[in-house]
Amino acid sequence: MGLKNRLIWTFILGLAIAGLVDTAYLTVLKVAAPAGGCGGGGCSGVLSGPLSMVAGFPLSIWGMGFYALISYWTLRRPNRGRLIAIRAVSGIATLISIGLVAAQATGQAGWCQYCLISAGLVGGILGLSWLIRYDGDRDSSRSVWVLGAGSLIAFGLPFLLFSGYRMGETYLELKPQYRVVAKIGDRQVTQADIQKSVIHTFAYTDMLRRDAQKEWLDQEVLKTEAKRNGVTIQGLFDLQAKQLTVNSVELVQYAAKRGYDYSSLGPEDRAAIEGAVRRRKFKNDYKKDYILSLRRQYKVAETLPPPPLFDVPKNPYGSASWGKKDAPIKVVVFSNLLCSYCGQTHQVIKEWQRRYPTQLHIEYRFLPAPALPVVDRLHYGAICAGQQNRFWELASALFEHQKELTSDENVFDYARVLGIDSKQLAACMDSEGVKKSVAFDIQLADEWFITVTPAVFINQEYYPGVPAIDLIERYLPRHRD
Repeated sequence: MGLKNRLIWTFILGLAIAGLVDTAYLTVLKVAAPAGGCGGGGCSGVLSGPLSMVAGFPLSIWGMGFYALISYWTLRRPNRGRLIAIRAVSGIATLISIGLVAAQATGQAGWCQYCLISAGLVGGILGLSWLIRYDGDRDSSRSVWVLGAGSLIAFGLPFLLFSGYRMGETYLELKPQYRVVAKIGDRQVTQADIQKSVIHTFAYTDMLRRDAQKEWLDQEVLKTEAKRNGVTIQGLFDLQAKQLTVNSVELVQYAAKRGYDYSSLGPEDRAAIEGAVRRRKFKNDYKKDYILSLRRQYKVAETLPPPPLFDVPKNPYGSASWGKKDAPIKVVVFSNLLCSYCGQTHQVIKEWQRRYPTQLHIEYRFLPAPALPVVDRLHYGAICAGQQNRFWELASALFEHQKELTSDENVFDYARVLGIDSKQLAACMDSEGVKKSVAFDIQLADEWFITVTPAVFINQEYYPGVPAIDLIERYLPRHRD
């Protein structure tokens, strides 16, 4: 091949690569960019018109396949067979481009500049191919098979990539958190966007749903075991209760609470009280473990959707905490010293500290009531007591005397009783650091729509309201089936 032919061949490759970039850009505009993303004019109308899709694929994808095919052929060793193929394919593409240009000229959408560029590139490839004079050898039979396979891959690759994109898009749309639920102009709002903001409503609803599902699943397991034993579920519980032992003290106390003298009761009454004590003991102390054992026995495999997780950002200005930082169960509490339910939650947390001294790390965050700014300093005082390692003592005292808290001076009253240095406490309460700490948590609560306290996060799972004392048990390893 002479120098002239080599130069023309190189120009054809350059035009093919330029066309590949042009059609790839048009494809992106078609599937990903908002209307008008190609700079206005008639481009948006053409991309959304009836001729923009062929056989379920954007017309630009067919263009990408054509340019990829021409690029592959020109990169191979030139010969007469490939030259003929380029002329034939570019000739067909040129005819199609002429038809599309005519459609734009007679239509209402206007002109798409990138479509016109592509039409010019196609015509340029066809024209250059006819300037080449080549009488070289044809491909061998083996080369023909290799060339055919390569051509198929080159032409089909844009279609495969587009199909993969559509499959991924469909997969994300099927996942609830990625589903588009609203549009604001060109902005798409997903389920995850709303869930992150309206945290209280979504998490509370999800918690009720999960608890209802688990309760139903437990009932089905119990029904299966009861049917196997030929009894009702209550009968199944009675069978388990009969295996428990009770002592005379339990029997006497149970009878006394109901106004009976156990020693004066007859055999039938004593048997009835003994049965009632056994059933109560099973319900309070053994029922949950029994259901867990049945779950393991029947190899229950849950595929319930996992709860949403909320990674609570650390307060950069510090917050009160308890327990080892590497503890397996991490608790974050948003509370308010004047909230009665927060006082109940504080008692639950103290019980958790007693029961699980090595398994918890608890972090306290405060959200003072905006309607009562005078008591902001109460919360400052509780946080500042942490500088003297007395946060939990002072916070407990303030929670226990909620009804008596009328001003920030109450902090110093209880601080003196507990032996906390009042001067150091006052200096901290006036500092910018503690104010910024509380302000950070208030802003975070506003962003996450945490409108009520208490709000408890356990290993990033959200629990509004007063948590149950035994809630932590579900996070212990033995309760993870």
